[in-house]
Amino acid sequence: MSKKSIAIVRRYSGYGGIEHQIENIISGLKKERWQVLLISDKESLLTKRCSEMGSEIKIISFSNRFKAVKEISKCCRMKDIQMIQSHMLRESLICSFVKLFHPNIKNIFRVHTYIDCSHISKAKKNVYHLICWLMNPLIDVYLPINNYNINEMRRRTHIPKRKIRLVHDMVRYPLDDAVEKSFIRNGNIAMIANFVDFKGHDVLIEGIRILKDRGYNIVAYLIGGVPGAGTGHEDNRRYNIVKQLVIQNHLEENIKICGYSSNIPEAIKDCEAVVLPSDSEGTPNVLLEAMILKKVVVASKVGGVPEFVFEGKTGFLHPAGNPQAFADAMERMYHTSEEKISNIIEEAAALVEKNYSVSNVMRKLLEIYDELIK
Repeated sequence: MSKKSIAIVRRYSGYGGIEHQIENIISGLKKERWQVLLISDKESLLTKRCSEMGSEIKIISFSNRFKAVKEISKCCRMKDIQMIQSHMLRESLICSFVKLFHPNIKNIFRVHTYIDCSHISKAKKNVYHLICWLMNPLIDVYLPINNYNINEMRRRTHIPKRKIRLVHDMVRYPLDDAVEKSFIRNGNIAMIANFVDFKGHDVLIEGIRILKDRGYNIVAYLIGGVPGAGTGHEDNRRYNIVKQLVIQNHLEENIKICGYSSNIPEAIKDCEAVVLPSDSEGTPNVLLEAMILKKVVVASKVGGVPEFVFEGKTGFLHPAGNPQAFADAMERMYHTSEEKISNIIEEAAALVEKNYSVSNVMRKLLEIYDELIK
């Protein structure tokens, strides 16, 4: 039997949740002795780590999409690639044109975040849905990470149900004895998010100010990088805005900007909770990781978040874009008994271990890949 092969296409704009998922997938495939080719537009931390796992790397510029399609097609032909997988909308369009010229290649769209994001205008959303509907015949299977994406794909783009397979994201950290087992009442919280417009840093800052006025002494650690980090084209605009907002609200003692961290367990070990007041999300890995690390999560009710954060059962929810509601959700957490908090932590960790573990998710992916090849 010939060796199984796949090309994963990823345009690099910084290191985040999708990059972690690609690493997990490549690691799982290499264990099964797959031939894996990572196609990216620049050398980066992602290409470095995937190369160390045994993946072959090909750097192709995506600035000219027609040339990119030509180069990727040539590469797939030379490497005898059986499947090609994209992780975001624009990448999927490139892969679909590759499929047009090479019908035997199976085209997979791993849908992390679909179209109806808060930071995309209504006109753009309608255009994107139309393009996706037109390109649908060139995609063999869609692998969305949550039901929110599935509903959007079926309701707005009218993707056939038979083409859609739900496969959750994977959590990197297993349960072990080193994980903190009890809730820490110390007023320290963490927000793990890159400094982009829709992550809700402004909601956090205003919410902390409200909580401070209510008498709470909270220290929030902002952990994350800036768009384009490591590419030579860093975008520090939102980072600078956040710094200025902290100063304007006299919260220098309450909000600490920490920058990017590659060791999340170490970064949040002394925190009682992880918060994410975003305007838009798919399935944020940072919340799943926090839950497996036995931290309480407080998050906005957006995207796929309500599919695993259940109010008062596995965490606490609040409406997006509402600092007052964020402060109220934090207060509900602080007013919850120690016994109830312990139950929330345990139930959250068990849910993540069951539905989002690397072993379970990778098994589903491999089954789908094998079906496509056969």
